[in-house]
Amino acid sequence: MSTAAIVDIGSNSIKILVAKRDPIGRTVAVYHNSLDVRISTGINATQPMLGNTAMTAGLEAIQELLSSAATYSPQQVILVATSAVREASNGAEFCSMVQTHTGHPIRILSGDEEAASIGRGLLCDPMLDDWRNFTLVDIGGGSLECLSFVDRQMANAASLPLGCVRLTEQFVTDRQSPMSTNTRKQIIEYTGNFLKDVEFSKSTEITRCIVTGGSIVSIRSMVAAKSGIQLRETSPCILRS
Repeated sequence: MSTAAIVDIGSNSIKILVAKRDPIGRTVAVYHNSLDVRISTGINATQPMLGNTAMTAGLEAIQELLSSAATYSPQQVILVATSAVREASNGAEFCSMVQTHTGHPIRILSGDEEAASIGRGLLCDPMLDDWRNFTLVDIGGGSLECLSFVDRQMANAASLPLGCVRLTEQFVTDRQSPMSTNTRKQIIEYTGNFLKDVEFSKSTEITRCIVTGGSIVSIRSMVAAKSGIQLRETSPCILRS
């Protein structure tokens, strides 16, 4: 069966997934890896621009991930980039550099394409086969994707400039100390102004929410550390009270 490798060039991390189809047509992951690079430093600037150090680190991470996946002999290799490269004034320069050194072009996803791709990928997860109506929130470094599903069909999708790196650069001046109450209020008000215009399905059947992205993993890591256990031992489920 044909095997494909997908490299996701995100604002915080760069990931690779190698997958294939099983005999009944489902997508099965055979390898995945993620490297923290944070090429999005400065994303909140008036004219965002990828620094030379960030571009070099990004290229090296892509090369490392492609090398690690080579043992699976993927017949198709696709590179996609999201918010950081999409908004950078020199995003095209970075894409050209990567293609020169790897031989693979980068497809820059629009916000709508990013949201739709996240939704399609999520529906491939066999652990969610019985989930029919739910909301998905993906917190990236540069953007926040919000989607709702009714009977496993995407009902609404939105991509918003509310990534964790972007908000940190805009609101958090002292990153060595606990967040102040005033900073927290500013972030809540700012994000609330964006989210109030997002249309989600009003279906009363939607009682579950899936949150993905490095931020939620960091929260689980803090819960694990506080409890003195490993990340994998923490529950991935949080009940709504």
